[in-house]
Amino acid sequence: MTQVHHPSPPADRTPDTIGMLIAHRVLTADLAAVTAAAGAVARAGASDPRRATAFAAYVAHVIEALHHHHSVEDDVLWPLLERAVGPHLDLTELRDDHADLDLDGVLAAATAFGAAADESTATALARRLSALQDALVEHLAEEERMVLPLVEEHLSVQDWATVERRAGQSGLPISFELTRAWAVTTHEERVRLLGPVQARLMGLLHGLVARRQRRRAQLALGAT
Repeated sequence: MTQVHHPSPPADRTPDTIGMLIAHRVLTADLAAVTAAAGAVARAGASDPRRATAFAAYVAHVIEALHHHHSVEDDVLWPLLERAVGPHLDLTELRDDHADLDLDGVLAAATAFGAAADESTATALARRLSALQDALVEHLAEEERMVLPLVEEHLSVQDWATVERRAGQSGLPISFELTRAWAVTTHEERVRLLGPVQARLMGLLHGLVARRQRRRAQLALGAT
């Protein structure tokens, strides 16, 4: 098969991958928070039913966010890279990682915990979350090592805009998405990602939704 050469984008038209780095930072923080909270409940042996319900719902949102991130890669980013780089690019291992992550098992354990918050269900959830966290940290590090340089070298700004548009269509509540991203980014990163005007508007929106979302997170993740 003849390989078609795709020239690298000009230096001043290289995709800015800060959005993916921030997404990885958010997902890593998510898993660390819910894993720590589940471990605390498991050690305590029980949880208030209201908090257990809130925690199960919060875990479901985290898993939905992770599933969406991987769907964007599987459905949009990987095909774009394979077309741009050529048939010698092998993304099988990254695809397999997505399939191997136990998202359904974590969701089932979270549902069980929400229905009956005791030491057994908390321990089962904590174990699944801990295993997912370990696997995800390794997977995201590999993506950053392997994929981001390929994006910057081979994809056009237009290609990357397609990926980012799809990434912005998670369907999750804006309060959940915005507050998590705000917590792990600097002002400079927000301006770099959104532009100064949009970053200012998002700051105003964050001010409106942050307090309520913090209360929700505190109920789900706070001390037992």
